[in-house]
Amino acid sequence: MKLLQLLLIWGFVYNVKANVLPADETGLEEMQRSLEMLKIKVDMMEKTKSPLTFEQKEKARNQSKPVFDARVDALPVHCPNVPLPSNCAKATACTETSGYYNITVSRYNNHTFQAFCDYRTKGGDWLHILQRIDGTENFARPWSDYVNGFGAVDGEYWIGLENLYALTNHDGPQELYVYMYNFNRSTRYARYDHFVIGNGEQKYALKSLGKYTGTAGDSLSYSVGASFSTHDQDSDTHEQNCAAIHKGGWWYKNCARTVPTGFYHQGKYNGKYANGIYWRDWLELWYSMKYFVMMIRRQRIFLD
Repeated sequence: MKLLQLLLIWGFVYNVKANVLPADETGLEEMQRSLEMLKIKVDMMEKTKSPLTFEQKEKARNQSKPVFDARVDALPVHCPNVPLPSNCAKATACTETSGYYNITVSRYNNHTFQAFCDYRTKGGDWLHILQRIDGTENFARPWSDYVNGFGAVDGEYWIGLENLYALTNHDGPQELYVYMYNFNRSTRYARYDHFVIGNGEQKYALKSLGKYTGTAGDSLSYSVGASFSTHDQDSDTHEQNCAAIHKGGWWYKNCARTVPTGFYHQGKYNGKYANGIYWRDWLELWYSMKYFVMMIRRQRIFLD
């Protein structure tokens, strides 16, 4: 409880600063994100004091399938009958808070998956599709895992190619926002205004990114047109298996200029291959990020 009180005091101080200081990519936004993630972790600790094992908790959570995951916050009393949302804009419309929500793209199928919805960053409505924060999740995985998704939404995870196909093809045009910071706490971002991937028959090829804006440089557009590859499903044009070299599945051609699914190194590293979580246009190939998140949202003009 003392930790929660300290957190609330920190939040108050931050809100005061946010009201008097100008917006800044490397300052206030980072504080805001850190505060949000810390609050979520504190709430989780407060609300999961149970003798149940991890497997039992996961089974119970999958069976109940709530619209809003109570590990983060309870639904406000004025939001009793929220329909299953197809994106984060709909999920957070009433709750007005970041959290873990169940998303169902019914125009594609009735499969429901859980995702983190970010209500704060750049106007909100962002759905996290990939998150790297501490290296606890193994991303050197086979094709089936990348298709179905893996990891935990309160840690490191990949949302799954099938879910990503549904979101980028059956829920309107999507923006992509890539946020990263290094071990020196410097931040960069890359934003694309029309993100689309193909279906399973097309090996979930990266079909479009649209226009780039940002501060990180455009390291992702190189992969447009590439099929997705894993160590057991090699579709790249390199003489070797790029997914095996980089220790993670990705949209590889003659490998790639960014690999968010690479091995989690502690900053700068040396080796035969660039196998870290890198963004070439910012810190070249031999520096692995501390935090890397990719998120999408439906283009605002198409929200009606």
